[in-house]
Amino acid sequence: MKQNYFLKTTSKLLILSLIFIQGINAQTYINEIYMQSSTTNQYIEFRGTPSSTIANGTYLVYLRSFASGAGRPAHVFDLSGYTFGSNGYLVLLQAGTPYVPNASATTITATGTAWGNLDSGTDDNMSDSSYSVLLITAPSAPVYNTDYDSNNDGNLEGVATNWTILDAIAYSNHTYEIGDFNSIYGGKAYFINSSGPGPTNSSGGTITNVPVVNAKYLARIGVSTGETSSDWLVGTTTGIIPSMSMHTTNVSPSIYGNETINTLGSENLDLTLGIEDVPLSNLKLYPNPTRDVFNIEFNSPTASEVSIYNINGQQVMKEYITDLKKQANINVSALTRGIYFVKIKDMNTRKEKSLKLVKY
Repeated sequence: MKQNYFLKTTSKLLILSLIFIQGINAQTYINEIYMQSSTTNQYIEFRGTPSSTIANGTYLVYLRSFASGAGRPAHVFDLSGYTFGSNGYLVLLQAGTPYVPNASATTITATGTAWGNLDSGTDDNMSDSSYSVLLITAPSAPVYNTDYDSNNDGNLEGVATNWTILDAIAYSNHTYEIGDFNSIYGGKAYFINSSGPGPTNSSGGTITNVPVVNAKYLARIGVSTGETSSDWLVGTTTGIIPSMSMHTTNVSPSIYGNETINTLGSENLDLTLGIEDVPLSNLKLYPNPTRDVFNIEFNSPTASEVSIYNINGQQVMKEYITDLKKQANINVSALTRGIYFVKIKDMNTRKEKSLKLVKY
């Protein structure tokens, strides 16, 4: 009797454990979103545990954030049951997409037009100037165009208070007339274009002012998990993958200006790790760490542009090397102690290399 009771109890506990495990949503991140107005070229990328399955009741919600339309879903993607690729990435693509993501990622392509069957909304594409993108779990699916913030104060209401927010990213263009307002949601990472006079309502989260107008590209830097400007790349782009690049100046952090974007379905670009987009031949930087002066040694004399950025991606120095010597000296004695990133561009070939520099 005791043995049977033990076996029955153990079996019940095992079943309950399995049910619980199946209901767990391992940490999933919004990894990259491209929203330039298009019915074929937009994409959404997620990062999670390799080969794991996303729990039922998981949704990506794109909320409008401007004035009286704030808090209304324009797009709702049901992610329930999707499985991450063997490399931990999942990519959603519009119908007619020109992209070929990394083969190790799971790729889901819409049928019909634009986002078609993947999106319960009726809008063709994500193209608002201010928006919030939330990755949530919820007892029921968010409903297209339902007002979840009736008083437009940045706080979600009604059934939306039952949403569990796993990750979120919001952008407020903030270049509108005085008296208008935006409301952004998610309680995570908020980026606001600081050039406009109007207010932005929000609840919680990390707010960062960036000099970026009409941001249509948002991506985590490398495999980041945080909510600050060192975790997210925000800006606009030119071209499409594999020939997509960040705008020269309409980007934050600014160190990513002109950088090529071609990592769909795999780890995002991270210049803070000294990743090279195109290597300069045998370039050397020394001494490193340095107190006041460091040297750049080239394999052959070349005219170069040297830009130095702090850990927040802000440019703190720029010099041009035009005397065509194999070695150049850069004086950084005016900089405070810390970690910097030196971006060196060959002015003839436009090839670049980024290296980490420690100033003590």
